[in-house]
Amino acid sequence: MTLPPRLAAVLADPPRAFSPAPIWWWSGEPLDAARLRWQVERFVEGGVYQLVVLNLAPAGTDHGCDADDPPFFSEQWWTIFLGVCDDAAELGVSLWFYDQLGFSGADIQARLVARQPAYAGRRLERLTTSGTGRLELSLPAGGSVVSTSVEPSATVAVDGLVVSAEVGVESRLTVYYQVDHGFDYLSTSACTALLDQVHGEFERRLGDRLGTVVVGSFQDELPSVPTWSADFADRFQVRYGYDLRPRLDAL
Repeated sequence: MTLPPRLAAVLADPPRAFSPAPIWWWSGEPLDAARLRWQVERFVEGGVYQLVVLNLAPAGTDHGCDADDPPFFSEQWWTIFLGVCDDAAELGVSLWFYDQLGFSGADIQARLVARQPAYAGRRLERLTTSGTGRLELSLPAGGSVVSTSVEPSATVAVDGLVVSAEVGVESRLTVYYQVDHGFDYLSTSACTALLDQVHGEFERRLGDRLGTVVVGSFQDELPSVPTWSADFADRFQVRYGYDLRPRLDAL
């Protein structure tokens, strides 16, 4: 089979934009500008024109690896990274940065929550008990009640972390509660702050290198989205026209 000339030419000499894009680990030993330049030259010799820069231990020892040296996002790190950008531009190589928001030891989300507790995610949990007489459930420390129910119907009392009901027949008491857990990916303000910590800093530091030499960012293995948030029930009611909380048993 004879290929059309245009297709044959592309396959024989693929555009650099279609080269492999391997992860380039910046971990394991101190970074050295001259050695990094040498590595980029070796990549080019092998036909690799895209590289994903990734720090494995950005906030200290992690995954069996020594702490990154210099530390990720330190002034020395930025000096080296900007120098590599210049080398890449000279050699016709495109760079990608790993944003540390997924699989990472950078703890960016945790540090944000420490500074702004409202950015904490929330997890919806359930406790249930059955019987007659006084039914009682105790929430863990940090828990707060979202909704309660008794089947058959009875009055429920909430006293701090204790939820109880007095029943005369075999009944089931259920309490749904929320606890802080991870980062609130359901919050626009929290995610705006998170993106600014990484993508915003690259934008501020790179100038016109962003979009030319540094062509994008990469992430993988994002944490689970929280199952609840401070305004989840209110937003649900606005969108669907009814309060979700009395119907949590249906979930």
